[in-house]
Amino acid sequence: MAVLELINKNPSIKQKELVTETGKSLSTIKRIMESLQKKDHIRRVGGKRYGKWEISDLNNM
Repeated sequence: MAVLELINKNPSIKQKELVTETGKSLSTIKRIMESLQKKDHIRRVGGKRYGKWEISDLNNM
């Protein structure tokens, strides 16, 4: 949930920034992000470099 809240506050946040904010390892953050994408909770809009994360709906999670 902490990752989703950080993405909600800053949709253009990078995975390395999530590492520093949460204190988790980069591999853990990548695993969390992949899981959220597979469950269609988040998706990337606009490409890898300049894109932003879009959250489907915080209330349904």
